[in-house]
Amino acid sequence: MSFLEHDPSVPRTMPDEISTHDHHYIPKFYLKGFTDDRGMLYVYDKQSGRIRSTAPAGAFYEKHGNTGFIQHPETGEKHWTDLAEHLMARLDSSLADCLQIIKETDATINAMASPLVVEAVKQLIHFLFWRTPVNKARLDELLATMSFSDLGFGIFDENGKRFINTEKLMTTIDLWRKCSPALIATARSFSTYKENNISDWGIYYQAKNHYLVTDSPILLKSYSGPGSLERGLLFPLTGNMLAIACGGKKKERVDPMYREQLDIVLFQQADRYVGSSKREYLLHIIDKVRYYSEDGEGWEAKLREHVLQAYLAGE
Repeated sequence: MSFLEHDPSVPRTMPDEISTHDHHYIPKFYLKGFTDDRGMLYVYDKQSGRIRSTAPAGAFYEKHGNTGFIQHPETGEKHWTDLAEHLMARLDSSLADCLQIIKETDATINAMASPLVVEAVKQLIHFLFWRTPVNKARLDELLATMSFSDLGFGIFDENGKRFINTEKLMTTIDLWRKCSPALIATARSFSTYKENNISDWGIYYQAKNHYLVTDSPILLKSYSGPGSLERGLLFPLTGNMLAIACGGKKKERVDPMYREQLDIVLFQQADRYVGSSKREYLLHIIDKVRYYSEDGEGWEAKLREHVLQAYLAGE
C-alpha cells in the first residue's frame, strides 16, 4: 500500500503494515440493530440528497480512517499501519456481545439494572463519540489539553514511575491519535475513573423497529468533557430501544411523539449520513425536517430542548 504522504525523495526502510481499508466509525455490530428482516438499512446522504439500500458493511465508514503513521525523527520517513483498526475491532467484539444480550432482553426487564451492562453501554458511547468524524475537533482538543492521567491511562516504567515527557510526545504522533478512541473508552470503564451512577440508566422500548441511526447518534444535554458522556443523554441502542441516563426518578413511559421528534433532532445533528430500516420512515423524517424548518432560525435548538425536557425532566 502506498500513500501520497510518502515523499519519493525519502528512502523507504520500513514497510507499511496494512491489511484493511474500509474502517467503520459507526461499527457494523451496532448498525445491525437498525436493519430490516433482510439485514439491510436505507441510508440517506445529506450532501447528495440520495437514499440507498445497503448492508451494514457498506455504510458509515471511511477509507483508511483508522490507518495512522509513525514518522522517523531523522529521515522523516512515514511508516503507515492499521494497528488502530485492529485495536478497535477487538473492542467492537466485546461490546457486540453485551449489546446482543440487551437486544435479547424481555421488554419488561430493565437490562440496565446490571452494573456490567451499564459499564458496557458507557464504554460503547465513549467509543462511538470519539471515533466519529464529526467529533474530530473535540478529540484533538481533548488530547491537546488533558493529561494522560486525567484521561485515565499512562506510560510507566517497571517501578511505576510515569514518563511525563514521553506521554506529551505521544500526543503528537498520528498513530497514537488514531488509537486514542479505544484507549479512552477502555480507561473510562476502570473503577478509578468511571462515574458510579448505575441507577440513572434505563431503557425505553418501542414496539416498532425503524427509528434512526446516524453518524452522530448520541444526544447530550450538554458537553464539558468525557464525563458528559455518562449522564444527561439519550442514545438509541437499536431501532426500537433507547438508552437514557437521567438522574432522579424517570418517567415510566414517554409519548411516541417525542421519539419521532428525537429522530428529527438526531437527523439535524448528523454530519452526513442517516439510516433506518424503513425507507418510508426516513422520507417521513426528511419531510418533518422541512416542515419544522419553516419556523425559521432557531427551531433546532428549541426542538432539542423540548425533547430533552420530555425525557430527562423526570416525573
